[in-house]
Amino acid sequence: MTTNTLLRSLIKIGKGFAIPRHALSPLRHIYTTHASCFATPTSSIIVFNLLKSSANRKVIPSRIMSNFVGRMNQQTGQLEWVKQEDDHDYYLEISRSLYGDMLHDKERNVQYDQAIQKAVQAYLDVNPSSSSCNVLDIGTGTGLLALMAARAGAKKIYACEAFQPMAQLAQKIITENRYQDNIKIIQKRSTSMTADDDMDGCKADLIVMEIFDSELIGEGVLGTMLHAQQNLVKPNCVSVPAAAKIYVQACESKFLQKCCNLNPVKRTESCDWEFAVPQSFTDNNFYPSSAFCMHVDQLYPKDIKLLTSPIEALTFDFCSPIKSQMSVRRVEGKDNEFTISGRRTLELTAIEDGVCHGLLFWWVLKMDCEGNIELSTAPKWIDNKSNHNLQWRDHWMQAVYFCPQSISVTKVVIMYLGKSISIDVSHDEYNIWFNVSSSPRTNATSDVDKYSHQLCWDKMRLSGLNNVEKQRKYYNVIRKHIQNSFNVHCVSVGDGSLLPLMAASAGARKVIAIESSKKSRDTIRELVRANGLNKKIMISPRNLADIGSDDLLGNKIDILLGEPYFGGSVFSWYTYWYARTSLENFMADKVAVIPAFAIIRAIAVELDHNWLLRSPISDVEGFSMGGYNDLLDIVKSRLPNTDCNHEIEAIPLWEYPCRALTDKFDLLRFDFSKPLPMNTVVNSGKLQFKRSGICHAIVIWLDYFLDEEEVVSTGLNQVSDDDHGTIEWCKDYKQGIIILSQPENIQNSADDRDIYFNAIFNPDEANVHFKFKLKHAEIITNWEN
Repeated sequence: MTTNTLLRSLIKIGKGFAIPRHALSPLRHIYTTHASCFATPTSSIIVFNLLKSSANRKVIPSRIMSNFVGRMNQQTGQLEWVKQEDDHDYYLEISRSLYGDMLHDKERNVQYDQAIQKAVQAYLDVNPSSSSCNVLDIGTGTGLLALMAARAGAKKIYACEAFQPMAQLAQKIITENRYQDNIKIIQKRSTSMTADDDMDGCKADLIVMEIFDSELIGEGVLGTMLHAQQNLVKPNCVSVPAAAKIYVQACESKFLQKCCNLNPVKRTESCDWEFAVPQSFTDNNFYPSSAFCMHVDQLYPKDIKLLTSPIEALTFDFCSPIKSQMSVRRVEGKDNEFTISGRRTLELTAIEDGVCHGLLFWWVLKMDCEGNIELSTAPKWIDNKSNHNLQWRDHWMQAVYFCPQSISVTKVVIMYLGKSISIDVSHDEYNIWFNVSSSPRTNATSDVDKYSHQLCWDKMRLSGLNNVEKQRKYYNVIRKHIQNSFNVHCVSVGDGSLLPLMAASAGARKVIAIESSKKSRDTIRELVRANGLNKKIMISPRNLADIGSDDLLGNKIDILLGEPYFGGSVFSWYTYWYARTSLENFMADKVAVIPAFAIIRAIAVELDHNWLLRSPISDVEGFSMGGYNDLLDIVKSRLPNTDCNHEIEAIPLWEYPCRALTDKFDLLRFDFSKPLPMNTVVNSGKLQFKRSGICHAIVIWLDYFLDEEEVVSTGLNQVSDDDHGTIEWCKDYKQGIIILSQPENIQNSADDRDIYFNAIFNPDEANVHFKFKLKHAEIITNWEN
């Protein structure tokens, strides 16, 4: 399962379903290891409460439940739990979520509106004597689908929404559009509803729902529909959408392969490092039954080679009983709980020679019963649309499943040799997984219970560890400092870092690895054994704050190494600098600190699409969204730091096309060769826009200087030297983005083209305060580690 799907599944489970006992330990580890992947503090609260709940694995009712949120300790790099105050601003979380993206999704909204109109009218045509069409809207969100049903002629709509702040917003929008007499908001999950208690004793004639994630079923649509069919709707009830199909396509991609396996390293002319990977690492993927959601359009055609044509993998008919389509079994001893599963085997024909590194998959919703109205998440090469006409969205992407092993495939002309791809497709209530082989397999089972040390690294981290150019730079700089000395003592500070192995291989006499988590210590220990470096590398069991001279074997530190990377923190420079400062008394006089320094850099950009995520919405298919816009205005006055008017978000910008409007510019320099400063560090300046356009955002990142020559960038790779200014971003890291609340139109006139900046680093607060001033906009924000 993907991290995002896991999160959505956990949220659904937390709203009333039991967690399998065998999954508890893996789920806890996935969350603590990948806390930075979870979208919002609210998500953290829900998941934490789920995992700390009682022995029957049910979430504690919110009225008696303390809310906790995961926070990264800036000094240790470890995840800590902080109790959330009762007055937590959930409206802020709504504004950070993808509701805005859904409201801006024109194609989605049009297709839903057409299908709902068609379904309501079809019911009224078939039942002319009926006084009304009763509709159940599951997970109403902003209330948009309920509004569409009311306008189409439904007299009563029961719209359920379990998240109270969202239900309140939906009620406001419904009242604003004067449909409050037709629509009843029910602040429950649908699986807690009964027709007698919540629907005036009436069962629904029509279901409308949009509870799909990028993998289709991750938000629990199968179990939700099963409950609704059994308890809330009439027999032969029609659903919008009516059905869904999932498609898969095999591909070759060196980038995707880097994201799923730790690769061994062979010596080259430019780098003398050699590195072996344990057999246990290569037997299975790091994510054995996992898919990851991403905008695969941004990889095609440069980084993806399509090996097969798409094939239909699974079909779900929401207008037919769920029980008739898949295995539904009652949980023993629990009358109202069921397990849902299904399976089928496919065979894909190769159309190109290559190595199958992964499966791309997406879904198509059949919005009406006839299948004439479709809503698709297919990549651009399937829809055969230009980028201009393709609907961009961020709330649904495509998904990638990483193959357990690379499989060679050949063209159909030599299929007689037995070269083919066989896929076992399986699913349960929340997850879809694939077993891929060169011949059909007899069994396909989810191995969520086999998650182990391999979850030390997420997909982006693996990509960075497999970055050959980064490996070369680090190894050669380390080797240069060790040279011919036989008495060099190194300390490496990190989280699942390969630097201890590099230092030992480069000739260090002793390397102390200070790892921030037990899971990363176990993983590095296995790598050390596989490379025969047990005598050279010692993995400290202590936290950084507890390190003493005995832990360093009484030796002074000749080389201090860091990447810097700590799994729960997107920007780890402060944690690394704090580590360097805390080890000051143990350092040799001529200690080499690698990286030696870092520079925070920035660039102003014009975004193709995702600036819309935070922009106001005038109306959606004729419905006023003033309530949502009011929420955005309120949130601006409630940012966590009252002196800020913008936030910095961390996203992988390679998935979001943009163009450069300025050259990159330096904001602050951090000198890691010295301890953290006692006083604030300030820098200010100005520059001119280089290109005309609409300035939607300012992007920030760090460039780490291993020495004066070798640089590892976490942001900008290059900008095309033309009027467009196309940007190529590093794929191994997330970048910080500040989306302007009001985009700035940059023209050719001189007075429009200046941008002023001011940056202040306060060591006591572990953050950087930024201020950017354009002609019509002033951006003030804090960048917390």
